[in-house]
Amino acid sequence: DGSIGGRHFKECAWKLSTHTNSGLLQDCKFNKSKNDSYLMVSISSNIYQGKAHACSRWFVTFDGNECSPYPIDHSYYRNTANDDYIPFTMKGVCKINKSGVVSVGYNVGKCFGHPLGDAYTGWNQVTRIVIEEL
Repeated sequence: DGSIGGRHFKECAWKLSTHTNSGLLQDCKFNKSKNDSYLMVSISSNIYQGKAHACSRWFVTFDGNECSPYPIDHSYYRNTANDDYIPFTMKGVCKINKSGVVSVGYNVGKCFGHPLGDAYTGWNQVTRIVIEEL
């Protein structure tokens, strides 16, 4: 946790390397100080989707729920099988109507309307979640 010039933020970092296709990859607990503020979340890692004609979706949850009406997410669809790991940054803002500890989750799963992909997250690098209260 940290504060610089009145900005309240936290960074969580892991040597994450997982072949999880669906579910929570990591979470970062953030102590939110205001009831009606927003959280800006930035995640950096690398991703892979190796299954042909399938899609993997990486997304953020707050206490287990996605931001509504617009989620913070990234989808990766492949026409053909491939073995490319691509650099990845996902960023977004969500209003969270509570103070106290918020569990910010980094998840992967199925894209709407497509078969579940063959996902891999975090090969050979550090995965970071940066959270800032606005």
